[in-house]
Amino acid sequence: MATDRRNEDFLDFGDVKRTRSTNLAQLTKLYKELEKNLISYENVEHVKQLYSKLCERFEQFKLAHLQCLDLCTQSEVIANLEVNYERCHENFVEFRDRFSQYIASKKSHEEEIPEEKREQHELERAQIEIKFRQQVFNQRSELEEANLEESVWQEAVEEDTDNNSGIMNIRNISQTASQTLQSSIHESEKECINMNSISGQTAATDKPTMNINNSTQGISAQSGFSDVSVSSIDSAFQRLASTLHEGFNLPKPELFTFNGTPFDYSKFIRNFETNIEGRISDDSLRLSYLIQYCRGEAKCCIEDCVLLDSDEGYKRARAILYSRYGRPHVIARSFIEKLVYGAQIKASDIEGLSKLALEMQKCEITLSQLGFNSDIDNSENLKVYC
Repeated sequence: MATDRRNEDFLDFGDVKRTRSTNLAQLTKLYKELEKNLISYENVEHVKQLYSKLCERFEQFKLAHLQCLDLCTQSEVIANLEVNYERCHENFVEFRDRFSQYIASKKSHEEEIPEEKREQHELERAQIEIKFRQQVFNQRSELEEANLEESVWQEAVEEDTDNNSGIMNIRNISQTASQTLQSSIHESEKECINMNSISGQTAATDKPTMNINNSTQGISAQSGFSDVSVSSIDSAFQRLASTLHEGFNLPKPELFTFNGTPFDYSKFIRNFETNIEGRISDDSLRLSYLIQYCRGEAKCCIEDCVLLDSDEGYKRARAILYSRYGRPHVIARSFIEKLVYGAQIKASDIEGLSKLALEMQKCEITLSQLGFNSDIDNSENLKVYC
């Protein structure tokens, strides 16, 4: 009977020890799975479930361990079991602390999200403010350019109206418009500082133009001039606005130079009249530009004209250039001689033939404008061309 009792106890201890080992293996598996999921806050619910399973499994392991201690009679085995349990308990306590820190960090992260949104909103507002200040800067630049063009505008107005009172009124309008634009810019800056919404900024940006129009209309309504004077003033103002708009948006035209070659005279003079003479009324400035854009012999012919009076000097310089290089028969002869007595071109010279065709086209355009079409159609010249 005693032997059977000892065998039954031994079998019971073996079963309990196997149960203890199984629970320990399950604990190790749960530790590894928890380790992988603790690196992200996206798996919070799954981490909570794993932690709950871990706690249940540890309690089962603890119960099996206590049963093993009750059934075991060997002191060495008991000591090993105690050491193993202490190590497992330390691991469990460590993971319990890590889980608590994980949950606390998750709550802190959720509280930081509104702060990040607030910072992002502040950044967007700062970007909008920078953009708005750039618009104010552009308005200031336009105002400065308009002030530079004011003298040219006043000359254009003086050519259209002889009424000195009307001229003074136009200048007052210009000054009032400039002051209005400046005050509008200050309002825009205040609006930029106190901005509350994007729509408010857009409205502030549109103020300057409206203020200028309203101020101009108010001044025009109060002026006591006749309808003809007001019409002339409005016309001059529209031309100024158109000129300023074109000057701000179009690239600067290319100015040709002239080195004394007759077949370049016509296009040089046309280009000079369009870009210089048509825009400047002062003959002394016209003469200075004319000398500046001439080269070589052509410049030597006219540079002494600066010693004459401004009106006479410019006219004299133009007359010298015309007499030496701009007479129609001189230009026509230059083109014809260049084509007739130029270098021989072979039929296989594609590039040379292309250049010849281009020169003939230039010749046709220039001579037709000078009225020398007969020289182009001259039979002798055509034979030489062919």
